[in-house]
Amino acid sequence: MRISVANKKAVFFGSMGVLVETSDLQRQAYNLAFEWAGINLSWNVGTYCHLLKRSGGLRRLRKCLGHKIPEERLIEIHKRKERVFSEMLSSSLRPRPGVKELIDWCKTDGKKIGWITATSEANLSAIGSAIRPHVDINDFDIITSSADAKRPKPCADVYEFALKQTNSDAPDVLAIEDTQVCLKSAISANIETLFFPNEFSHCKPKLADYVIHDLRKGIIELS
Repeated sequence: MRISVANKKAVFFGSMGVLVETSDLQRQAYNLAFEWAGINLSWNVGTYCHLLKRSGGLRRLRKCLGHKIPEERLIEIHKRKERVFSEMLSSSLRPRPGVKELIDWCKTDGKKIGWITATSEANLSAIGSAIRPHVDINDFDIITSSADAKRPKPCADVYEFALKQTNSDAPDVLAIEDTQVCLKSAISANIETLFFPNEFSHCKPKLADYVIHDLRKGIIELS
């Protein structure tokens, strides 16, 4: 299925995984952080896919380890994971298929673009630096972080914040998300949403308005 964004005034890219494939790098970063902390734990791909049903890295740590590790230590482990993840990134990291083309097209057509995440400022900075040879995140009209939402995805808070900050109405916006939990966030804000599954998103949520794997092949104006 292909869609048209001609009648939209803004395109909101969602989580980090919408722009770049980072899921396995993040899984590896968690495992290195566990090793640093002296914790005998290693998340395999299957386990991490299951954990991605819950948004937010610190929330995932609480779910798995909160019953036996103090909150202060969990925060330290999460910060270590973010530091390791940042070090693992390189300029060889490329945007996912069609991301750059869609961003360039939106800029040319005068549409607003947003990166509507609920991740940390550290992760945003790391990703922004890594993809700078291909995408300049300064081109985004709005970039959100965990500081902009009282409640994490799948709650609609961060999308409602973005709508308000860009003076946009939900019907005028197309959102693009890569996991089921994040998809629910955009839909809860009454935004038409495209599901762009990442390498660890194996399901096809019934909630999605559209499901595509290459933005160049899924959006008519880019053909």
